[in-house]
Amino acid sequence: MYLINNISNKIIYLFLIILGIFTILYQINFDDLWLDEMASFWVADPTLSYSEFIERQKITDWHNPILFNLILKNFFNLVGYNPDLSRYLSLVFGALSFIVIGQICYQEKKDNSFLLTTFLACSSIYIIKYSQELRPYSLLLLTSSLNIFFYLRLIKEKEK
Repeated sequence: MYLINNISNKIIYLFLIILGIFTILYQINFDDLWLDEMASFWVADPTLSYSEFIERQKITDWHNPILFNLILKNFFNLVGYNPDLSRYLSLVFGALSFIVIGQICYQEKKDNSFLLTTFLACSSIYIIKYSQELRPYSLLLLTSSLNIFFYLRLIKEKEK
């Protein structure tokens, strides 16, 4: 939000982000963990050593990125090893994606269109649903958005 100059736009932008977070939070643990989510939960057990963690990663072979499970393992060290809390990591990635997507739009076009883009991202059923699952999709969206954001910043710096 450091790029946005207008205070009313900042308030609307913040409201949209909070609204997006609440849409993800709504019924985040409505369903039990799916089989692939249980595998991630099992692999990321914080009581395991890192060598046991890697062995479990190899055993499951769900083609789940090891980075996601490593972040999940450290997340469990912070908040506790509980299946009800496990999906909140994806919520964090989804919420950060909302912020980055809005910043990408504002960086390209310094007008109010970033508010529409942020609204569309915050109301996207795909982003909401994937941020409610213990899967790496929200991390993928976040890293892709960050790559686009920094790439566009580099291009703008080169043009100067």
